This record gives sequence, C-alpha cells and structure tokens, in this order.
Amino acid sequence: MSLARRQAAILGIWLVGFLIANPAVGVPESVFATPGEHMAGERSFWLAPFTLYTGRSFGREGESRVQWFAADGKLEHELQNAFGTGPGYIEHNGSSATIFISILNPRWRIVVPKSTEKGGPGLHLLDATLDGRTFVFSSHASEPRDKDWHVPTTIDMYTEGNRTTLGPYVGALQAYHLDESGAFAFSLPHGEVIVADRKGRVRFQETLGNWNEFVSCTDRALLVTFANQIHYYGFDGTRSSLSIPAPEGAQWIGGNRWLFETRSDSILVADCEAGRVLWRDGYGDPRIIAGTQAFAVAGPYLVFAAVVSSHRSRPDWPSVVLRAFDLENGYVHAIWDGDASPGFERRLQFFASDGKLLFLDGTGISTIDATHIRAGKDGWKTTQPNR
Repeated sequence: MSLARRQAAILGIWLVGFLIANPAVGVPESVFATPGEHMAGERSFWLAPFTLYTGRSFGREGESRVQWFAADGKLEHELQNAFGTGPGYIEHNGSSATIFISILNPRWRIVVPKSTEKGGPGLHLLDATLDGRTFVFSSHASEPRDKDWHVPTTIDMYTEGNRTTLGPYVGALQAYHLDESGAFAFSLPHGEVIVADRKGRVRFQETLGNWNEFVSCTDRALLVTFANQIHYYGFDGTRSSLSIPAPEGAQWIGGNRWLFETRSDSILVADCEAGRVLWRDGYGDPRIIAGTQAFAVAGPYLVFAAVVSSHRSRPDWPSVVLRAFDLENGYVHAIWDGDASPGFERRLQFFASDGKLLFLDGTGISTIDATHIRAGKDGWKTTQPNR
C-alpha cells in the first residue's frame, strides 16, 4: 500500500462526501457534532487543486456539491447531490449508467452502463489513483471465484481520459496493485504476474516464484514481499532484495528510490535496485497525529507534512508541520511550522501539476518551491545554515 493511500484509508477521507451528499442517508453525528439537536451546519474543503467540496445540513436533511474551478476562479463544472466520492473520483449514479469523474479534471470521466441483468457483464472499478489521473476497470468483480478460473478477463486502464485495454487473460485476477505512479500490477491463476505502465503498455510479464504481496510498481520495476524482505524485479533483468523492518507502506520517489514508513514511527529511503538503505529518520515529534503524514519530492528535497496536536506557541491549537529532507543524505534542511486555520480538515495532500508541487491542507492551496526552501522564504526556517 502506498503511503498516501494508507493516510487516506486511516482518515477515511473519501467517505465524507457520500454521507453528506445523500439526503436519504441523513447527516451522521460525526460530521456536524453539536451538544444539542442539530439544526444546521456547513463544511467545505479542497478535494484536489481547485476542486471544492461543500456540504450543508438542515436538521436531518443534507445537500452537497462539487465545483471545479480554473486557476483564475472561474467555475468550469458543478455537480450537485446524487453522488458519492472515492479515492480520486466522484461517482454519479444515473438511471442507466454510473459516471466516474476525476477529482482533478471533470473532463476525465468514464461512463459505465448498468448491467441489464443481475450478474451480467459489465465493467467493475478496481481502483483509482488518489490524484484522479488513472482508473482501472476489470470485466469481472475484484473477488475471484472458483468458477471464474477459466473465464477471460480484460483490464481497461484510463489515464487522463485515454483508454487502453489489456487482455483478455484466462481467469479472474488473483491480486492487484495500482501504484500512485499510475502503473498497475496484477497476478493470474497460474502465478503469472503482469505490470503495465500508466499508459497501459505491458512492461513486465513473468511467472514469479514465492512472494506474498505487491508493494509498489513503476514503469521500470516491481516490488513484492516474501520472507520479511522486499524483492526488486527490474524490467531490465536486475534483481535484488533488502530487509525493511516492519514496513507500513512504500512510495516511489523517482529513479530507483522508494520511501518506506515503518511501524517504529520512522521513515527510510532505499535504493531498491542496489538493495541498500540510503538513510533513515525518526519523526522525533510526539505531537504528530498518526495517519496525517504526507510526502512528496520538490527538487533535491523530500518534503514531509503532518498535523501535530498543538502549536509550539499555542498548546491548545493544532498545527501543520513540514520538513524538507535532503534526498541524498536525509539531513533536515528546513522546517515550516504554522497554525491551522479554523475549521481545519486534517487532509494533507500533495499534487504535481504543470511542473509545480501543490500542497493542500483541506482549507487552502499553496505551492512548494524548492528554491524558497533553500533560501528560507515563505516561512521556511533553515536548520542547516552551513550546508
């Protein structure tokens, strides 16, 4: 599981939209907590850069909308009620079809006709990347059944609205992993493992020996676990392995490098092709709220973000902390520490867009600039002045 997806799973961030969006469901107490009878409430947050979710409640009734804006504030698209949300997408259920819409771009949409008979043919959504760029569908449901072992299966990958079909393959998928890089790995009944890059091109197809689960995949390599080790399969034939103590998740950060988070509250960066750990670092801050961590690469830095339970100057006020690690050696080059705004949503996300790295904390959108980190601008405080 990727670190970003693990964070989203812990916070359950894609469930909120559905609960408020469907008036028949009502407004859950956990959404608008009040000491007495609930009369009215409202909340808004950014699902993606310039994609705004707004939910309102009036007693036990609710309404909601998702709006896609241009960078200049012009409204480009709007969807009201009758929708749910998933990782990276908005799901609109019509009478004849279900429409999956990317949270990043409303023009990236997939229309899936509803089956005319129970158990009939159709596309089943397997997964989508959290940034809404890639969707993966299968001609069979994700739960393999014994009777499906011989049934042909096709895979449809949609990347930024463009469709590529893989297969047909004999039998239902036994396991699969959609990486945040957009690459997709899956296994078939007879042990064959296939990896396609984000454009749907098959880059790896091989019957593997012993392995437990997928860890990560890109257009260059596959990571799997076996016997408490991470095994690297490079698509150029390179093979290696390394030991990562109690890994919780992995995130590809470019080249042959992956970031791992462990159960001992530490992170480490490894060159998986070489089979060695480059550096590791403990969080070192007991104020960090578990599950709020997010990571991204900005130039020569690995940027880490998390919510902490209190600001250093205001013990009763939550705060967002960012740290910029040197990618090569793990030194903390700079720290950014700021108050959280009222109504803060604890939804920390990074998005790469048009050559820029954007940071979302639920209520705001900002840029992360490597030159500003180095120069100590935008509130970044350098911790390595002589480096």
